[in-house]
Amino acid sequence: MGFLGPNGAGKTTTIKLCAGIIQPNSGRVLIDNLPVTNIRPKKKIGLLTENQYIPTYLTVREWLEFLGGLSELSGKILKASVDHMLCQFDLEHLADTRIKGLSKGQTQRVGFAQAMLHDPDILLLDEPMSGMDPVWRSRIKEILIAYKNKGRTLLFSSHIMTDIFRLSDKITFIKSGKIKWQGNISEFVKNNTDYEVVFNVDNMDIIQSIAPSGPINRQPDGTMRMVISGDQKTEVIRLGAEKNMTIYSLTPLYQGIEELFYDTTRL
Repeated sequence: MGFLGPNGAGKTTTIKLCAGIIQPNSGRVLIDNLPVTNIRPKKKIGLLTENQYIPTYLTVREWLEFLGGLSELSGKILKASVDHMLCQFDLEHLADTRIKGLSKGQTQRVGFAQAMLHDPDILLLDEPMSGMDPVWRSRIKEILIAYKNKGRTLLFSSHIMTDIFRLSDKITFIKSGKIKWQGNISEFVKNNTDYEVVFNVDNMDIIQSIAPSGPINRQPDGTMRMVISGDQKTEVIRLGAEKNMTIYSLTPLYQGIEELFYDTTRL
């Protein structure tokens, strides 16, 4: 579930409620029909907050071992779990480094490691890609896709639409603490989505049948970029197959978060 909303909508509050960190004024949060404040459902949760609260004088290994102990891991099982997380998030060379010496991206990877250390059934992630470089954003997505493909539950908040569409089966929009829209990704994506085309062509006359939505720009690597409407996609594919036009990518472009929230015809 991708969890979307403008700043102050209540995303972080909802995630804290789901984790049992704060208590609702009314209503209940249940996991396996038990209140989330019960120790049994809490063991099923892995949590990564947007702002991590880590004793920075601890090393990466000490922090993971400490949290693993709180999750009732011990002995060889704890060591194996810590070693696995250090390997999965490329932290082995930083295992004995104090957390205060890590970069933002490295600290975020430590956050993922602690959230997944005890192999939870549910992951609650608040802006999980914050501070990640493009390489690690991609790697984290693959890790999370593998996690949910095991039948696990993933609830995460984000302002980045590409992350939402890559990871989510369903999305929920909230505003001022209320659900404004909820449903499957397929129900939400508009049919007339624009596309970004990255291509090369020897003769620009070949693309005269295409009316791009804006200028055609040359990129630093020498390729060309243009944006087309959804109904021009078939024509671009035809030109790539029949003419001397090399298409490197054809990527759908989605509306920004702000547009979605203030599009009163949809929410």
